[in-house]
Amino acid sequence: LEGSLSAAEDLRGGVFNLAEQDLRKPKWLEDIKPAKGKHVAIPQLMISDEQVGERIVAAEIEGVNHYDHKVYAQRHDLCAQKAVEISKEYMRGQEFPGLIVSFLGDAVNGEIHAELAETNSLSSVPSAALVVAKRRDAIDFWLKHYEKIFVIVVPGNHGRTTPKPRFKQYVTMNYEALIGWWLQSLYEKEPRVKIVVPESGDY
Repeated sequence: LEGSLSAAEDLRGGVFNLAEQDLRKPKWLEDIKPAKGKHVAIPQLMISDEQVGERIVAAEIEGVNHYDHKVYAQRHDLCAQKAVEISKEYMRGQEFPGLIVSFLGDAVNGEIHAELAETNSLSSVPSAALVVAKRRDAIDFWLKHYEKIFVIVVPGNHGRTTPKPRFKQYVTMNYEALIGWWLQSLYEKEPRVKIVVPESGDY
């Protein structure tokens, strides 16, 4: 485990020039004290299994669904907008000191099965780049509506770069860790945003 954690920090520091990360929750989550007569709530949004890169052809499943990376981008934008709409329009009377967002894995479809490698609309690297771009768009959008944002990024199974699941170096051999570190580098100097990517794969 120690070697795995060291490898993760070496990658974060060497590739993205990031300092060792502090996995503790941000202080603003501990300092919430509603004013007299006020009600405070913290919206929490959980997103998982976007499977970016996967292609689903409607004709192959009786027209039930269609999916590819373009549909993902549209849905991700809509999700970001609806998260604000629900908290601001349907939970009126509350004060929102910040937003918690958990990205819980399987953001990229990957090539863990031969079928996926043959039918994906995007391979893993461009899929990861697209995920970073859309998550950055979402975070920038949320910053217009919330004072603080706490983001948790946990790798899933589909992002692995190994043929079979493994426990050792689970994070360092996963595209989703790369996505998380990339986002950390983008917001490293933004005090309103804290992003954690646990080396254990859990939080």
